[in-house]
Amino acid sequence: MRRGVPVCAHAARAPRSPRRAFTLLEVLAALAVFLLGVVGVLALLTSGTRLHQQSRAQVAVGDLLDEVAWLACREIAAAPAVEPESGRAPPSLEPRPVPGRDGFLYTYAVRASETGSPLLLEIEIRWLEGARPQTARSLRALQGSTDLWHQVRALRAGRQQNGRSGR
Repeated sequence: MRRGVPVCAHAARAPRSPRRAFTLLEVLAALAVFLLGVVGVLALLTSGTRLHQQSRAQVAVGDLLDEVAWLACREIAAAPAVEPESGRAPPSLEPRPVPGRDGFLYTYAVRASETGSPLLLEIEIRWLEGARPQTARSLRALQGSTDLWHQVRALRAGRQQNGRSGR
């Protein structure tokens, strides 16, 4: 070996330049901020998906309540005549299956409102979601006259007109 020649190549490097690099602590802090943002976005996505599923279920139940209200009005129109003197509503039904919807049961009742006008159609739907029983209720005003006898006759007349126009 000659004198003045460095033994290792590292010793021959030029002195450090004034430019700076990121320290390990700065890189870890930036990574922590980035991961915090990613976790926040994932939390928003999961809660948004859950809310979307809940709103779809509510819309489906609303549609089912509309369908059952239509069925109930049809059944009221087909029920034996209501005595005009008594003004009694058709009796409440035992839980019945919703046609074409397995696992859904419905009941309805016609009752007077607190003011007596109009009459109300009270609907209840029951089903199992997983292992938990679920219930949805709706209270709707029957259209037309406040006298049940006239309402039933109007429903029957509408059914007869629909039956004639379909032929």
